[in-house]
Amino acid sequence: MKVDYLIDVGAHRGIFSRECLEAFNIKDAILIEPNPILYDYLVKQLAPKFPNLNIYKFAAGRQSGESELNISANDGLSSSILKMTKLHLNNAPDSNYILRVDVLVKTIDSVLPKKFKNILLKIDVQGLELDVLIGCIEVLKRTNVVLVEVSFDELYESGSSASEVLAFLNNHGFIIFQIFPVFLSKSGRLLQADLMFIRR
Repeated sequence: MKVDYLIDVGAHRGIFSRECLEAFNIKDAILIEPNPILYDYLVKQLAPKFPNLNIYKFAAGRQSGESELNISANDGLSSSILKMTKLHLNNAPDSNYILRVDVLVKTIDSVLPKKFKNILLKIDVQGLELDVLIGCIEVLKRTNVVLVEVSFDELYESGSSASEVLAFLNNHGFIIFQIFPVFLSKSGRLLQADLMFIRR
């Protein structure tokens, strides 16, 4: 599957993007990270090493506006605009929220350059997967691969479910290619996984 451009939504410290930029012939990449601490890290530590990298500080959503981001204690890995459920906290106590910051919210459709096509779209947004996807309907038409972290139980209040994400992407021409476990409960039950979709 041909991939020329990368969009990393919820880039964290850019590990995924760095691996893609080093392994593939990516023409340009956009990293989106609303956490100001992680955004500053990306600007200082990653951007100087990759001239084809653009870093944006906002939360991707279904429409433009403002919101509050809850930052988690586990280096921000579980940060979300949504409230965390007891199920999540019971199975990952170090993921509790410790700080709240105001963030801008924008749709990916509103910021992506038209030259981007044959896109690899990675989404890691802790419960807001459908919001991000709804805000990038036009981008999906130019996307070949989607990698999205999904939840199989309610880890964030009113968060997107794996079945909802699967149905949405199926309706937009994508099928599952691979499943990568991410988060297991203490009993070993799969709570989160990265799903890789390719265009049908």
